[in-house]
Amino acid sequence: MVPTRELCTQVRDELKPLGAVRDTNVVAIYEAGEHEGRIYLAMERVVGDTLRGWSSERPRRLSEVLDVALQAARGLAAAHDAGLVHRDVKPDNIMVGKDDRPRVLDFGLVRDAAAALDARPAEGGAGILVLVP
Repeated sequence: MVPTRELCTQVRDELKPLGAVRDTNVVAIYEAGEHEGRIYLAMERVVGDTLRGWSSERPRRLSEVLDVALQAARGLAAAHDAGLVHRDVKPDNIMVGKDDRPRVLDFGLVRDAAAALDARPAEGGAGILVLVP
């Protein structure tokens, strides 16, 4: 299926805020666009493994796990500060580089935080924004 011009524009517009997130724990997005009817995304190359792979390659000390988790949380906080909510945080969406620095990636389900906060709570809900994988 070749995406329509409207779809290309929509995807480009949705990816644009990701380029504004500048944090060492969020994969860098250099450019998003469309070429000959195909959407592309140019991003940082991370040499390493997913958090799932990293955690299973050998036993980890609690201090290592906590350090990586804290850094990933800082990346998510940077995205939140830019007005974005990831909505699909899981071990396969966090890469741990050979430098042991985690980067949050795969913002394919990203949602504008303002829109999320404006959403009506479910019947009986308290209006709390819940982030679930």
